[in-house]
Amino acid sequence: MILDRVSLDKAWRGFGLGPALAAEAIRRLSGGCCAVAVFPGMGEYPEDREQVTETYRLQAKKEIAALWESIGFQPFRRGVWLLDTALRQPEELMQARRAELRALGRPSNCPHPPESGLPDATAAAEGAPE
Repeated sequence: MILDRVSLDKAWRGFGLGPALAAEAIRRLSGGCCAVAVFPGMGEYPEDREQVTETYRLQAKKEIAALWESIGFQPFRRGVWLLDTALRQPEELMQARRAELRALGRPSNCPHPPESGLPDATAAAEGAPE
């Protein structure tokens, strides 16, 4: 399976939802696949394109790669990262992301989410089959 792009509304970024939701989507869509491939790169740019220097691009790529690594992707070659769906590690990492979502959803930890009408992420993670 080739994962072309993952996007999360800006208001929902920074809470750990991206990797958790990407892992859930991959788990649900990768049935019968032996591997999932991604190429960590910028999917969107700031309004001021002059901000996008080579240093900016490399830092963004490094941060995106760290997110992919947090759900089990490993560097392969030529910038491509692979997730071996037969390994146990991705499942364990996904369980860790689910636990983080549950913790985030506790009233004492829950930042006030934006008004977007999106379903409760904790309920979605808890409702997913283990």
